[in-house]
Amino acid sequence: VVNQTISGLACGKPIKGHVAFLGGPLHFLPELKNAFIRTLELDEEHIIDPPHSHLFAATGAALNAKQYCALPLDELLSYFESEIKLAVEVERLEPLFKDEQEYDAFIQDHNQFSVKKGKLATYKGIVTSVSMPAPPQQRWLW
Repeated sequence: VVNQTISGLACGKPIKGHVAFLGGPLHFLPELKNAFIRTLELDEEHIIDPPHSHLFAATGAALNAKQYCALPLDELLSYFESEIKLAVEVERLEPLFKDEQEYDAFIQDHNQFSVKKGKLATYKGIVTSVSMPAPPQQRWLW
């Protein structure tokens, strides 16, 4: 998880300087945060770990909120249905599906395949894994 996150955030560039640990997972899962610290080889000077870090996004939203903002529900819904306009436009990828019909055809095609399901507790047989070898059998001597 740590390596994948770092790769996605850094896009191949080194992460330098101070690193702030903000957000719920890093607040509630201290070993995840410690894994980031180990992987990035951070010392105490370069770790920013504020109290209540899980509330930073909400605090920022509250501080940036307008004093009073009320909209009729119809107007609010129209914002969600309209095309998003950014102040600075970015190059966008083509949609995966050109329309609902193409999406429905994709779903129909993929729904013809399914994975057999059952209760793991009652399974009898051999379990194999294609992603990693099976661990060696341990023998207890007591």
